[in-house]
Amino acid sequence: MKKNLIKNKYKFSSKKYSIVLFSCLILLLTCFTIIFYMSTFVFKYQSSLMYKESSTVDYTVNLKDNDYYDKNSLPSGMNYIANLIKNINIVFDYNFISSEELKYKTIYSVDAIIKVYDDTDKKEVLYEKKECLVEDKTISKDNLMHNDFSQKLDIDYQHFNDFVKSFKSSYALTSSSDLTIVLNVETHAESEEFTNKIDLNSSSSLTIPLTEQTINIKMDSNDIDNYKTIYEDRGIKDLNMKYLVGFVLSALLDIYFIVSLIRVLYFVMKERSKYDIRLKKILKDYDSIIGSVENSMDKTGYKVLNMLSFEELRDIHDNLGTPIIYNEIKAHKLSEFVIVHDNIIYKYTLDEKNISNGGNRGK
Repeated sequence: MKKNLIKNKYKFSSKKYSIVLFSCLILLLTCFTIIFYMSTFVFKYQSSLMYKESSTVDYTVNLKDNDYYDKNSLPSGMNYIANLIKNINIVFDYNFISSEELKYKTIYSVDAIIKVYDDTDKKEVLYEKKECLVEDKTISKDNLMHNDFSQKLDIDYQHFNDFVKSFKSSYALTSSSDLTIVLNVETHAESEEFTNKIDLNSSSSLTIPLTEQTINIKMDSNDIDNYKTIYEDRGIKDLNMKYLVGFVLSALLDIYFIVSLIRVLYFVMKERSKYDIRLKKILKDYDSIIGSVENSMDKTGYKVLNMLSFEELRDIHDNLGTPIIYNEIKAHKLSEFVIVHDNIIYKYTLDEKNISNGGNRGK
């Protein structure tokens, strides 16, 4: 009898553990399913593309033969005597970097622009002339994240200075003038991951005064210094496959464990019928006087008396002192309790059908 009770208790505990386990897994998987669903189909998430475009310009002033300087060239950042300048070496350094690989194309050129200003207001340009020093050069690259180039120039200062002197003398002008060397950069870039394209028109320049006894070559404030981050919402066509796979797997597992939980609950509810409750109470309350057997008893040669209730069978036990023998004929359906005394069998039958109909009669 105790062995059977332990077995039934183990089965119930196992199912109870399964219910708790499945419930926790369902809760966890439901949370993951919702998160993955929202991340895949609802939340708008952004991809970003960063790029930086910059340039620097440096120069060296080369001198004519003279009796005053012991050097043939002077570095940038000084004041220079115009009549001693032979030429000016200029170097433009350009740099472009991005956070993603791009299909990249840049076209650059260099122009020399002469300007003569009004005497009263240097902002008013009286005359302007442009001369191309470097024709368009094109750089095209795929899968590019970084591009740089250097453009070196040898500026014939005397050429430009003589031209401006001639112009001023022709019209008796004493106004100021200068020469601006301009690096023009046109950049086009695109990424397969972004619909927006990068289109830039940038310039870097160096301004050189003309027809001055002493000149000061200075960096123009319009150097290239572009930095930007492009943000773009990703649409359905750009679904994150990791989130999509996570959603599908978590949803399938969630459904599997929900079905498993329903099955366990069904069996538990089925096992915990009125019959099982009644049988459990009898076995628990009268465990000391009940003995369990596996096989049904051969009743041949015995007179069988059917008791209407287990309590009547227990009274007979109390009078005779004979143990009650228990055998479950059909699991969760039919059990019988008997007392054998001389040639008489006192029997009480616990029938699931009778209990379900509200009765408790023996057979």
